[in-house]
Amino acid sequence: MLKVDYCFKCKSHKEFPILYKIARDYQLNNALPFGMFDNFIKFSLKLNINKLYKRIDLAERYLTERDEIYLEWAVSSLLNWKQEKFRTDLIHIHGDKDNVFH
Repeated sequence: MLKVDYCFKCKSHKEFPILYKIARDYQLNNALPFGMFDNFIKFSLKLNINKLYKRIDLAERYLTERDEIYLEWAVSSLLNWKQEKFRTDLIHIHGDKDNVFH
């Protein structure tokens, strides 16, 4: 049997932050202009607004793939992930500094 390790703060979709749940319930991912994502990040970095800047800095650092089709797929896959409970056949690696899922 293959053992899979995963690094993710949420063990099930029930642990998602409230904004992720709202985005999923109202299908906000369908309304996002993913084609403008790269321009938004560049513009936001110039603004240097404290809390927003920290999030944008994370996006700039971790989201190196910014293709519109890929981003649509990635956000949709994340928001529609339906893991009901933690699988015991997986090893869960969890850090307390996961700022993306706060």
